[in-house]
Amino acid sequence: MRAIPIFLALVGCSNEQALVEVDPGPPVRDTPIELRCSDPLVSGVMHNFPHDTTRQGVAAAWMCGRINVPIDPSEPDGPTLSMGFVRLPAGNPAKRRGVLFTNPGGPGASGVEGAFMKAVFLPDEVLDHYDIVGFDPRGVNWSGGEICTQGYPGPDVRPESQEELENFDDAMGPTVEACATDDPARHELGTLRVVEDMDALRAYFGEEKISYLGVSYGTRLGAAYAHAHPDRVDRFVLDAAVAQTDLFERLTDRVHARGQRMSELIATCEGCSSTFLEDLTAVAREVDEEPIVADVLTLDEATFDILVAEGLSNPPFFADVLPALAERDWSSIIDGITPYEAETQSKLLAYPSLSSEWSDEHTKLSVNCTDGSAVPTPEQVIAESLSLEEAYPYLESPVYSALRCPYLVTPEQLEPLPVPTAEGAPPIVVIGGTNDMITPYEAAVEMAERLASGVLVTSEHPGHGVSFFYDGSSCVDELLTEFLVDGVVPDDGTVCPAD
Repeated sequence: MRAIPIFLALVGCSNEQALVEVDPGPPVRDTPIELRCSDPLVSGVMHNFPHDTTRQGVAAAWMCGRINVPIDPSEPDGPTLSMGFVRLPAGNPAKRRGVLFTNPGGPGASGVEGAFMKAVFLPDEVLDHYDIVGFDPRGVNWSGGEICTQGYPGPDVRPESQEELENFDDAMGPTVEACATDDPARHELGTLRVVEDMDALRAYFGEEKISYLGVSYGTRLGAAYAHAHPDRVDRFVLDAAVAQTDLFERLTDRVHARGQRMSELIATCEGCSSTFLEDLTAVAREVDEEPIVADVLTLDEATFDILVAEGLSNPPFFADVLPALAERDWSSIIDGITPYEAETQSKLLAYPSLSSEWSDEHTKLSVNCTDGSAVPTPEQVIAESLSLEEAYPYLESPVYSALRCPYLVTPEQLEPLPVPTAEGAPPIVVIGGTNDMITPYEAAVEMAERLASGVLVTSEHPGHGVSFFYDGSSCVDELLTEFLVDGVVPDDGTVCPAD
């Protein structure tokens, strides 16, 4: 991991809080920097700065900064890396109660861009009470990230046959080796190290505790932090909880959960014929060979997977679109999609997103593989991929991604996460979605049970991650606003219906 040097002198630092009475946590090395994001020095030096945004006041209100932290937390005097962050000061200083760290998931997604996005949807009450903080985990964007240009080898969106999987595996070595030329220490990106980076940022802000809002992988990170530092937990929200298992097992379980979901939806689908699955499989296999070009659309493998995935997460969409997909009724597919597209576009226009989302697939796999308790063999991954393809030929199976693990980490480089219990932490709210097909609901149930102070909130709203987002759950947002602002803890087992 190459260290990125601090590039500015300490100018206009906004941190005016004393640190003497706060647990110092891990060391913050060298000179930190925090400037207004509107400062020309920031957008001129920090790459991927989202300066081209239509949201007014973004750069004017936010602070941008860097701190240096040890690459290996167990060697505080060793080499460092520079971690980038942003901070939106609380809107009402008289009501300020601390900092709210955010993480959008991934791993590999930019917490800097995620914080800009999340703040758009947070209610004023939350913005008044907290500094909103986003940071790029190590290996991402401002924190030493460099998107690997090697990408996936081969033209396949996803390999399915024995030959395709073996070819994919054969290409993994050269691909990962080429990426490692730019960043030779991918195994140093693990979640346990990011936990200590978070704590260094807490110490820099001069806070005894932090509050936290994490989505998807962000729940894994938040639970790990709470487990390592339960005395520094304030109000934690973990939305779309990730199972505390190895990558290979998580991906396998996700496909089985989607297959079970397909069976449940078919059972109540009035428009699905008796040969629905056979017909859907035939379309899947055809687009695997080449796109289907019709008068009104071109259906390729990626589009097919998107339609199926959306249907599994959204029962009305399933009923409106998937029977037509299986029957190759292209016009009806367009008619079925249009209302959902219009609704989504109207919401996105009201809350414009950033120009791009910074995410590195190689960082994602590096973190997930490093966090595991074992390195799966290519033979294991290929065998499981073929088994899932036989059982669910109409579903996308991401299990083949685990073929990268043997090339990214060795067994000696693993840094497995402990099962998080966070004994001594205050209540931690865990949100699970019954219509979430990326992180199955059972993972949230398990996380809430394992955390000593876990509180489960069940959302029946469609989608992956339902808190404070353009198509999120109003019920969940109301509960979380009361929790974050007033400390009102939801009843364990609370169920929020779909909007």
